[in-house]
Amino acid sequence: MDRLSSITSLSFDQYIELCVDTSFIETLSSALDITKSKTRSFMTSYVFKHFISEIMNPSVRSPEDLEMIRKAETLIDAINTDRFSNLLSQYTTSFTIWKEFDRPRTATPFINKYKNLRTIRDINESHYYKRELKLLIDMTFLQLITMINSIDGENALSRIDSDPEPSPDNSLNDEFISSAKATFWSTFREELPSYDRVVVLLRDFAQRYSILVPNRVDLLQQLSEILDIEFIQQQLDTQAVTIGSLVQYMDYIVVKIKEIDIPAQDEIIDRWFHDLKISPISVSDPIYFLQTFFEYILNRLDKIHNLSIELTPTIRSMYEARHDTSMIE
Repeated sequence: MDRLSSITSLSFDQYIELCVDTSFIETLSSALDITKSKTRSFMTSYVFKHFISEIMNPSVRSPEDLEMIRKAETLIDAINTDRFSNLLSQYTTSFTIWKEFDRPRTATPFINKYKNLRTIRDINESHYYKRELKLLIDMTFLQLITMINSIDGENALSRIDSDPEPSPDNSLNDEFISSAKATFWSTFREELPSYDRVVVLLRDFAQRYSILVPNRVDLLQQLSEILDIEFIQQQLDTQAVTIGSLVQYMDYIVVKIKEIDIPAQDEIIDRWFHDLKISPISVSDPIYFLQTFFEYILNRLDKIHNLSIELTPTIRSMYEARHDTSMIE
């Protein structure tokens, strides 16, 4: 059987796909002449070979972990030999014992990663790369659930909801957001000359801007009139949008940023945008132009938001000291 003969060279991603492939489990069970339960036990060996041996911090590996890794590798290498049946029995017994004592400790890193990714997905729900991020995280969820189930069995899903929330993982956040953004912009480039994705970027800007001025009805009304998403979408549908026509919206966005940013930034922003527009690479590469612009602008909004959070207690205490709370908002 071709699929069986090549199983020793499976990549981890291929293993994940096969773990949820019921037909393959049945085929493998039949080919090896073992029960489905033992087949699944055999496939847990890939968790050790491809993941635990690579991901688990060496400093926290126990002698039992190292022994399980060795047995898993030996079992996989012996799949086409007469030793396989005997080694599988030994491995299954060892794995059952190991699970009783080590599964909570070993599964915890994967559960923490799952929970951190869930948080990353939720807090980026309104951002322009949310679709790409969700697809990336959903694919990783499948891998993590498969690994957690392999290690922690039927207790896995309950642990995901009952275990304490892990500390935020900034490196994981940066890694997934960076990948999601890269996917968004590379897809945008492939879709040219269509500029449909501009709507997603404009909507992201409008939502982040609105959060910063929730009580400024005048600014919000003006924003919705100028950045009329429905009208812009109609223009896109009729292919009436070019990079040249988008510049007018970008000019307006720069004005709106300066309205809420600190005055010292005005000249810096003007000079930056002027240099970006006349840059030879911006002229020749519309995706570079748009990506550089929106990444800078959205990052600036985040900085303004963070600054407002830092200053709010100080501003509140200032006005409260004067017994005047009407100006706080």
